[in-house]
Amino acid sequence: MGQFFDYFPKVAYDIAKGDYTTYQSPTNIFLRIGVIKNTIENISSYYIYNIKDDEKPEILADKVYGTPEAHWIILMANDKHDGAYDWPLNYNDFNNYIANKYRTNAGGGTLTNNQVIAWSQGSTANSNSIHHYEKVIDRTDATSRTTTTFRYVVDYNKQTVVAPTDIPYDYYTGLSDAGDYATYTVNGKTVREKIYRNLVTIYDYEFQANESKREIKIIKPEYYTQIVDELRNLTGKKDAFMRKLV
Repeated sequence: MGQFFDYFPKVAYDIAKGDYTTYQSPTNIFLRIGVIKNTIENISSYYIYNIKDDEKPEILADKVYGTPEAHWIILMANDKHDGAYDWPLNYNDFNNYIANKYRTNAGGGTLTNNQVIAWSQGSTANSNSIHHYEKVIDRTDATSRTTTTFRYVVDYNKQTVVAPTDIPYDYYTGLSDAGDYATYTVNGKTVREKIYRNLVTIYDYEFQANESKREIKIIKPEYYTQIVDELRNLTGKKDAFMRKLV
């Protein structure tokens, strides 16, 4: 990891919030390399990849570029700043994350990890382990048989409407588990629609958030040398000064 970050410029960082005589010079990890931005804008220069469990940035970089030191290219290409929390957690780490984050909500510090996880997976409507409620619409093109799904967060019960009172809106208890069906024509194509309700538990919500981090862009290996050369060229620039803003 240290090899490539040694090339990054230093930035004077005001630790004392105003005392300009006391600042340190950490590595400027916010540096962005133009060739990475330009490469990502060219669809033919990268491919989509789904991160596997326990495939850390260093492991993936070694597979793609032949060195774990190049993990920063993968992180920068996907606008990820933290290789731990911007990266999908494996099964065990994810469950530990759930247990530590929600132990108090689940009932207190005496609960085991398995008990907290079981609580977070509770699917009883209107319980405190529900993250949110959804209205779901599945629209299927009868010709291509492709289905597009739309999800909307809704209230559990119908809320009191002050005025006007004739504006319709959806709420969880007003929707069906089995679904309501309709068929109509759009631009000469037959579309079949199913509308139903869905509740999302805390576990499901966190799981989907974790899974959403798996799909990333991998810059093709043939661009590796050009990117590293640009990084080395940047090392001749003068250090910048950045004042602590908080």
